[in-house]
Amino acid sequence: MTSGGTHKHLESVADEISQSYLTKPFSEDSSFSIFTTLRYDPLTYTGKLDLFDALNATPLHHSFFFLLSYHVDKLRRAGEYFEFPTGNLTTSVLLEHLTNALETADRLLAHRVKIIVSQDGVYGIEHAPLPESNTLTTDVPDYHQFQKAPTDHTSTLPGYLQTWTGWILYLDHEQSQPSTFTSFKTTKRDVYNMARSRLNIVPGDRREVLLQDNNNNVLEGSITSVAFWRQQKDPLSGDVSFRWVTPNLASGCMDGVIRKWLIDKNHIIEGVVSVKDLQDGEYVLLMNGLMGIKVAKLIL
Repeated sequence: MTSGGTHKHLESVADEISQSYLTKPFSEDSSFSIFTTLRYDPLTYTGKLDLFDALNATPLHHSFFFLLSYHVDKLRRAGEYFEFPTGNLTTSVLLEHLTNALETADRLLAHRVKIIVSQDGVYGIEHAPLPESNTLTTDVPDYHQFQKAPTDHTSTLPGYLQTWTGWILYLDHEQSQPSTFTSFKTTKRDVYNMARSRLNIVPGDRREVLLQDNNNNVLEGSITSVAFWRQQKDPLSGDVSFRWVTPNLASGCMDGVIRKWLIDKNHIIEGVVSVKDLQDGEYVLLMNGLMGIKVAKLIL
């Protein structure tokens, strides 16, 4: 994204949030940092060096960090909004921090990497190896691909008649108040933590909770953006087709990196998703920068 495009996008996000959800100055809630969580993975490397040399290069190639430029853009937008000193943050600057942080790590393993920026512009990086089961998926499925296809090579039953072994998404029946802290990723995560605690979800679960706002519209998951298979009418041609629809930013949801990447590629579109239109057992896309795209079954 160009600097002009970034500024225009920031203004749009800020206007939507300020008009609808900013109920008091964020300076009154001063004890927070902004952060983003990304995936380091040798399998995403696309540089010219052979892998062994690339793993020992300084700095590491940007492709080791999935969608790094989107994470930089995300931190800069949040920093501008909250007036954190992130104006000098670039991909090359962040790569230096990341390379130093992973100096003693086993770089042959995929890692969860959390980048934290404090209000005075100090960067902190936490990382840990990911389990082998935490694979990266970037393909956007057609709805019928997992609704009707067998889930393994031995069964002839269609998928919807088999036991679901993937992610489960539970609707939180309590409403959550959107705010600047749902629109931007910060360490103030009370709304998400409370939603998770109501369903006893703990780290490592393949369970997620779906938040709704006080207008009975879908917001997002506690650690994921979401998209629903919905019928849409093209405003120009009038043609009607099914698309993956993610809640728009005016809802107060977060502009997650995978969400934004898929919108840029026209794989998903923004819209309003009403809770009243949700169907028990429907399949939903869960998206975040660590695992990419996963399919979940919705439980109302």
